[in-house]
Amino acid sequence: MSVKSFADEGLLNKVKERGTLLVGLEGTYPPFSFQGDDGKLTGFEVEFAQQLAKTSWR
Repeated sequence: MSVKSFADEGLLNKVKERGTLLVGLEGTYPPFSFQGDDGKLTGFEVEFAQQLAKTSWR
């Protein structure tokens, strides 16, 4: 994968048009991503992805 593919504005625009940021996390690497007591994924990576999604669509 080239640097260009990470910086491709066309890809970012497609994600914005879709309106959903898809992030895959394994959930077995605390404190980065793990299952909380409620069964939902939590941790730094989860919170980071949530904040990224909120701030990227302003």
